[in-house]
Amino acid sequence: MYHELSVSIENVKNNFKYSNTSLENVQMIKGFHSETFPKVRSGEIGLKKIAILRCDSDMWSSTMDILYHSWDLIEVGGYIINDDGSLPADKAFREFSKTHGFEFQKTNIDKNSYYFQKTKAMDVKVKYDTYYRNQNTHLNFF
Repeated sequence: MYHELSVSIENVKNNFKYSNTSLENVQMIKGFHSETFPKVRSGEIGLKKIAILRCDSDMWSSTMDILYHSWDLIEVGGYIINDDGSLPADKAFREFSKTHGFEFQKTNIDKNSYYFQKTKAMDVKVKYDTYYRNQNTHLNFF
């Protein structure tokens, strides 16, 4: 399943070293977004809050997995980076913000990437389930 899109943790660590960034407060979680982010949200992984969330997911469904399962953990004042601003991932960001009634002020990094700051607390209004992710036709409100 999409192994050609995966990146090793060693590769990510090398990128941190290349940019002279400390790994002291970084928690890396190995796995596909659809498998790991529900564990983040449930507390199974033990991540309690996120200051910077970097999304490099390429696909709409992966980005939705990230946003729906981590949004509540992102601190107000924290930053969200989208590496795939011209791909279906950007569509997921726009749909998520529209569904939840907020706009985000994008700051471009380059022609494909941008970041924005989470400016207010809000609850995720929609339960994003596997059916919706696979079918893109069904939402469960709670």
